[in-house]
Amino acid sequence: MRALIIYLVCISFLGAHAQDKVSSKLGTVEEGSQRKSEFTFRADFSHGIFSSLYRKIILKGNPEVISSDFKLRADEIEIYGEGSSYIEARGNVYYENYKDKMNVKSQFLFFNRKLDNFYLQEGVELEDLENELVVKAERIEGSRKTSVYIMQYSVKIYKGDIFARAENGIYNKEEKEVVLEGVPVIYQDNNYYSASRIIFNTETKKYVLEGDVEGKFTQLEEDIPQQEK
Repeated sequence: MRALIIYLVCISFLGAHAQDKVSSKLGTVEEGSQRKSEFTFRADFSHGIFSSLYRKIILKGNPEVISSDFKLRADEIEIYGEGSSYIEARGNVYYENYKDKMNVKSQFLFFNRKLDNFYLQEGVELEDLENELVVKAERIEGSRKTSVYIMQYSVKIYKGDIFARAENGIYNKEEKEVVLEGVPVIYQDNNYYSASRIIFNTETKKYVLEGDVEGKFTQLEEDIPQQEK
């Protein structure tokens, strides 16, 4: 009975603070490393569960999570797991990755801080500021350790005067290479090409077409001035 009373008091305490602006700092030490990873969060409302076995906090009302590596905003942010290892964001997600120089928009984000990987869903837009590339898809998953991003469903690539689309693709940021499969098509100026597989180099803007290649190439001739008689 005494335990029940204490539990109810804890619920009342959390509920009382749910209407206050909240700001706090969380930290964790990575396994096999001496580097300490910390981040702060703030929001207009919050509620959660804190115990020796489980920890979870849900942030609403202009929530933000900020660290030296990234900044995250969304309609709702949930932080949970041992050492606050997992972050989920829902609704109008905006994620700035300072380390990799990338900005991301989506409707859902899951970030595993322990493994340093993530996935995004629904209206995903990934902007690579370093390589001046924009990727759109319905789902993107990747790892900050390898800088490889798997893109799925209605993939679109924007790079200068080049536009490409496909159903699936893989973007290797370090290698500066995009591989597109699933009815891929690439457009540049008045030309377009389709193939079973397209490999696009984001640095040189050159591409390789593999299997069932089709296309349209338009050559513009310069006007030749008439000779004076």
